[in-house]
Amino acid sequence: MSIHVTGWVECKNPASEWYFDEWAPAINLDPLLDDEADLRYEPPFTDMLAGKGPLAPGHGLPDDVSRLVAKDAGGWNAPWFATWLTWGELKSLNEREPTPDDWRLVLAMVEPLAAVCGDDGVRMILWDYITDYGRSDG
Repeated sequence: MSIHVTGWVECKNPASEWYFDEWAPAINLDPLLDDEADLRYEPPFTDMLAGKGPLAPGHGLPDDVSRLVAKDAGGWNAPWFATWLTWGELKSLNEREPTPDDWRLVLAMVEPLAAVCGDDGVRMILWDYITDYGRSDG
């Protein structure tokens, strides 16, 4: 079995006549993240299934998640794991070693958004799902 981690980066949405959600989807993580490995046991996800580690498992989807992100997450029915963190909680991962190259790219893309929207005005929403039921990891 193979697990894929995916999600979105959202930015706090200023009042707008065109967009009504409090948060606006900004970066779709799916095409940016490597799908070859089960990242649950690799940095920055170390021990997340045991309830430890930097990505605070168990948060679920935020109550005020944007409609587009809610629909995308819902497309996987019940993701095994869902959590979200603000840039203020994530930015320390920039200094962690080793962080995979695909995650370094994502963090580099999120940092300028936080410079504009603030540390609490940008958040990453993550979930994982099974991609290959036929593959055995044992």
